[in-house]
Amino acid sequence: MEELDFLLGDFSCSWVNLTVDPPTTGSAEWNTERTMRGHFYVMDQTMPGLKCKLIFGRDPLTASFITYYYDNFGNFGTTTSPGWRNGVLVFTGEYYAFGAKTVFLEEFTREGENHYVKKGFHLVDGDRVPVDIIECHRKR
Repeated sequence: MEELDFLLGDFSCSWVNLTVDPPTTGSAEWNTERTMRGHFYVMDQTMPGLKCKLIFGRDPLTASFITYYYDNFGNFGTTTSPGWRNGVLVFTGEYYAFGAKTVFLEEFTREGENHYVKKGFHLVDGDRVPVDIIECHRKR
């Protein structure tokens, strides 16, 4: 789980919603803590009108990372990641959001010790359709 330590702590985040034209922007607060003796990390995401949890873990059989997401709208999903590849941590899986099923892909990149960026995409017929960009800075 140490590969995910960059997520631990309190972050102020700015987001861009790319699913609407023109794109909308806003801010969010993210906090990630270890739980269950460090076997899992729980990320609480708070933004206006939306509260989410993203639980990170490790599958010991495949050595891949796993996530489980849920929010106050009843949306949920699961993803997996083989780990860091060329400086990018990519999670893919199925999400059920607002009555529809989608294949979701999230890319995390570290921009420094106290800064990371998450880009979200829907996968449609093998193509990446941008959903959002979220930039997070550790609170000091």
